[in-house]
Amino acid sequence: MKKKIPKSKKLKSDNIPKISIRRFIITYLILMAGFFFIIGFTPLQKIVDVNGMYTRGVVLITSEILTALHIPTTCNGSIIHLPSISLDVRFGCNGLEAVMIYSVAVLAFPATWRKTPLHRPGSRSSHFPGSSD
Repeated sequence: MKKKIPKSKKLKSDNIPKISIRRFIITYLILMAGFFFIIGFTPLQKIVDVNGMYTRGVVLITSEILTALHIPTTCNGSIIHLPSISLDVRFGCNGLEAVMIYSVAVLAFPATWRKTPLHRPGSRSSHFPGSSD
């Protein structure tokens, strides 16, 4: 026989909806397939080359950071030229897959946009350093 817990004694966590793992996995797989289609489908790459744009951005930012650290560098497309070596940043080494995996996981996670700290300007969350909640 179960004891009934008065409403005032119920835990706050009882009101939190259960996360649907199946929904998360299905959404994750669909979004991941979509992202890989966008970066891997050759006719689409001729229109919008996401990998090329991302790689050039990574190379440019890396070159600027190294220059700020007084390491002479130049960049040309996906190649970083250092005084003693040149590095060609290719797909698989530019970090695009890691960014995709993280982004898709964040997008697939079943949370409402209104509850995210990024949705409300000025809101603070206890998950971030310096928050007062």
